[in-house]
Amino acid sequence: MKPKIGVIVCGFIENKQFVTNAYIQSVRYSGGIPLVLPLVRSDQVISEYVLLCDGFLFCGGNDITPLLFGQEPQKGNGQTNISLDLFQIRLMKEVLKTEKPVLSICRGMQVFNVACGGTIYQDISLRPGKHLDHMQQSGSRSEVSHKVHIKSGTLLKKCVGSVLYVNSYHHQTLDKIGKKLIVSATASDQTAEAVEMPSHPFAIGVQWHPECMYRTSAEMRELFGHFILSAAQGKSAADEKKLINLISINIIKKKILMSELSVLDLQNLSNLINSYDTTHSKMTDYAAQAEDPELRQIFRDTADSALKNRQELIHFLAAAHK
Repeated sequence: MKPKIGVIVCGFIENKQFVTNAYIQSVRYSGGIPLVLPLVRSDQVISEYVLLCDGFLFCGGNDITPLLFGQEPQKGNGQTNISLDLFQIRLMKEVLKTEKPVLSICRGMQVFNVACGGTIYQDISLRPGKHLDHMQQSGSRSEVSHKVHIKSGTLLKKCVGSVLYVNSYHHQTLDKIGKKLIVSATASDQTAEAVEMPSHPFAIGVQWHPECMYRTSAEMRELFGHFILSAAQGKSAADEKKLINLISINIIKKKILMSELSVLDLQNLSNLINSYDTTHSKMTDYAAQAEDPELRQIFRDTADSALKNRQELIHFLAAAHK
C-alpha cells in the first residue's frame, strides 16, 4: 500500500481552511496518498495525525507570529494567525519525535526552524548586508529566479545535486538556526535556502516552492520522490517490525509447549506481556478520545489484538506448567 502523506493546511481564506492544489498533486504524482490535515485545537487529534500518516508535508503560507520566536513585531512583518502557528509548531515537534519523514516548504521551513528553537528575520531588509530580491514578480510560479548552492555531505545534495535554479516567493528568512539543524543550501547573498536535521532519517526544509516547479524541473521531482520513498520505507519497516513481533510470539509459544524456556526467554516473555498491557491501555484511551469513527475502530482493533495476544501467552504459559 502507498504511504499516506499528511499535507498540513496552508491557512485560511475567510472561514475556510485551504491547501494549494500543487502540493496535493506533487504528493500524488510521486506515489503517495495525500491526506489534508486541517487545523485542530486538540493535542489528542495531533497525536492521531502523527499515528495515522507515514510522512508529513508542511506547506507555504503567511508569516509566523513573532512572539513565538521571542520577538515583537518589526517593520515588514506580514499577516499572521497565532492559532495556525501554534498548531503547526506543535505538530512539527510531535512529528520530529518520530522517524517519519518531513518535507517543509517556504513558511513550512520557517515553522521547522522555530519548532527547533530558531528565529526569523521578520523581513529580509532587517538582515545585515546586501541581499537579493527574494520575491520574484514573474507571471508563472514555475519560473526560476536565482541559483542556490547545496552543501556537500547533506541529504539534500543526495536528492537534487550541488546546484539548483529555484523560484523565490518569500520576504522573510532564517536568522538563528534551530537546535540539531544545519543549513544545507544558500543563495549567493548567503540567505539560508534549505535546512535539514542530520540526526533524523528525512527532515528537510526548503525556502523555495518545489511543488510549483514539479512539472518543469527533474530535480524537484527527485526531491518529492526521495520524500515519498522515505515514507514508504518507514511504512515497510513498521510493517516488518509487526511481522517480526508475530514470529517472536510464535517461537515463544513453541518453546513453552516443548518446555524449552530459558531464564532469558522468561524475561522476554514477561516484557512482552507487559508491553501488551501498555499497548491495550494506550489504544483503549485513544479509541475513547478519537473523533473520527474509522480511526476509533483502528485503535479498538489494535487494543483487542494486544489483549488477545497477552491472554494467549498467559494461557500457553499456564498450560506448560501443569
